[in-house]
Amino acid sequence: MSAGNRLDDLRRISDAALEVFRGAGADEVGPDILQPADPFLDLLGENIRSRTYVFTDPGGAELCLRPDLTLPVARIYKKRNPECTAERLYCYSGPAFRYQSGAAQEDVAHPREFEQVGIEWFHGPDPTAAEARLAGLTAQALRRAGIADFNMRIGNPGLFRALLEKIDMPDRWRRRLRHQFWRPQAFHALLHSFCANGAAARSEERERQLLDELDGLGLAEAARKVEARLGRENFPLVGGRRPEDIAARLLEQAADRAAEPLAQHAADLIEDYLSIDGEPEACLEKIGALTGAAGIDLSGPLDTFTRRIALLREEGFDMQKARFDAEFGRQFEYYSGFVFQMEAPGAEDEPLAGGGRYDDLLQHLGAPVPVPALGVALHSERIAAAGKAGGQ
Repeated sequence: MSAGNRLDDLRRISDAALEVFRGAGADEVGPDILQPADPFLDLLGENIRSRTYVFTDPGGAELCLRPDLTLPVARIYKKRNPECTAERLYCYSGPAFRYQSGAAQEDVAHPREFEQVGIEWFHGPDPTAAEARLAGLTAQALRRAGIADFNMRIGNPGLFRALLEKIDMPDRWRRRLRHQFWRPQAFHALLHSFCANGAAARSEERERQLLDELDGLGLAEAARKVEARLGRENFPLVGGRRPEDIAARLLEQAADRAAEPLAQHAADLIEDYLSIDGEPEACLEKIGALTGAAGIDLSGPLDTFTRRIALLREEGFDMQKARFDAEFGRQFEYYSGFVFQMEAPGAEDEPLAGGGRYDDLLQHLGAPVPVPALGVALHSERIAAAGKAGGQ
């Protein structure tokens, strides 16, 4: 494909999607390409963080080339609506930037500079209806861009959070499991360690000695001891982190050594839940049966799940052809609830579009109140490639 044809295709896809989003009442915005690095490094998750172009400007500010447009649009919402209570829909189109390693550097579906077009919805009055509506708009945009055949995969990190809240374990373990949700191998290793009576805290002798010294201390005093230790020897846990960060993690490890192990039946319940995958209504029945047998009441979240399926049907989706995956959370760690992807048949690892709910993000950016929010981005290069493959 020539550069001219590629640009024409991307412009056509962008115009088609923006027409759908503006027709739904969204105002178009243009976020800055240069962004402060800290929010991206803190909130996007390891997969994106490790591929973000970060640099320091001559004035000493740490900046990045935006690897994604959701967070920049959220910053625009906060700036234009300081009280963060107004309902707003914003759409956008423009380049994003992510490092690609190896052969992917030459892959037209994975360019280092790529086009995104999307929509973000803040303070939708009916969260579940807004989720279904946004998925419906995404399907309309794909069809308008020339993609007639695609599948939908859905997940829900929020449902997993609700399950964790019902299982007896220390809050710090819930927090760490939530954090590892997007890294399945690390998640399952961590879960196993909680059943092994502190196995996660067992390490080299000198680390065990330090854990003994820190056990029972407050964070400030523990940080002072860690800093002194770092000054005396080449302690292997530095990793570029502050003494306070290292001390907080070590205090958790010290607490883990004294904690009762996680009951095996609780770990089995979590593993069984995360293995659920298939047609959404069948998965809903499996989750209800699994949690009911464990004496766990998830009726509220499951009722919402049922209503969401009905609303997605009203948006034109054949839910018997959709797929629910309990372990699916997309790759952005700011997602807090329902997530979805539109995938070309046979190319499930290369989503044409994806998005979901991120109710916690705005408060991490300094919003004074919680801001229910969700959004979706279309991957223009992949849509163009899929259109060519389909002869469109």
